Amino acid sequence: VDGIIKMLGDVGPKVRQNYFKYGNTVSSTIPILISEFPIDTKDNNVAILAGFGVGLSSAVAVYG
Repeated sequence: VDGIIKMLGDVGPKVRQNYFKYGNTVSSTIPILISEFPIDTKDNNVAILAGFGVGLSSAVAVYG
């Protein structure tokens, strides 16, 4: 995750994380994160949701 934040440059500080607070919450990680940091879709904002799991599984969704 830190590597992705670095690659994003100016957008990097907007990356939300909560694994340091809760640890591995498996499939609940993204819903918990959204409850802590609601997605703001005003002014045509877009959110990219990305999850990484065991066995090199991953999922990405664009919301907005």
